[in-house]
Amino acid sequence: MLRAAEELGAGARGRLRLGFVDSTAYEFVPFFLHRFRTAWPDVDVELHTMSSDEQARALADGAIDVGVARTVPVRPVVDSDVLGHDRLLVAVPAGHTVGRQRSVKLSRMHDDTFVGFSRETSPSLHAEIRALMLGHGVRYDPAIEATEYTTIVGLVAAGEGVALVPAGVRRLQLPNVNYIEIADRDARVALVRLSRPDEPQAVISNAIAELGRTVTEG
Repeated sequence: MLRAAEELGAGARGRLRLGFVDSTAYEFVPFFLHRFRTAWPDVDVELHTMSSDEQARALADGAIDVGVARTVPVRPVVDSDVLGHDRLLVAVPAGHTVGRQRSVKLSRMHDDTFVGFSRETSPSLHAEIRALMLGHGVRYDPAIEATEYTTIVGLVAAGEGVALVPAGVRRLQLPNVNYIEIADRDARVALVRLSRPDEPQAVISNAIAELGRTVTEG
């Protein structure tokens, strides 16, 4: 019993409820989980896919312990740290005019139909990408919205439009989809850690530390 109590106090045992945005499921979260599970094999991990805004509400409600998000929410107030940034790519259907180019400027996309992440589920991310595109003279108003990038890229493959996606999503290789680099340096999205302020649990502190190491050490 004493040993179990010591392990709980050190964060070697317990439960971690991790919320994460869908776009991090292809690279960052699997890398983090491998590192965390190697260091702390006796911690039970629960995974919850949710938008940045949903994560903030879930943290405030006590439904998750740590979040991996794309934006820093205004309400509710949670503790946050920008871990880094991921560049954006444009996913285009085969046969698109830029499909054979190595890169494209956002200003060239003013005639494109967009497929995007749900503005209802993730209003903060939608507003951020809309502002980015507006800065390059392009109106961003997706004709079709979805809550998972598998669906978004599938719609691109079906010829329903083009999509701006974080770079990790290109691991999702579907027929008839090309991922094109964006030449503009500001075409990027943040990778943000969310948690409750003054979190006392050691298992959560260990997870927060490992998230930072996953970014810096890969």
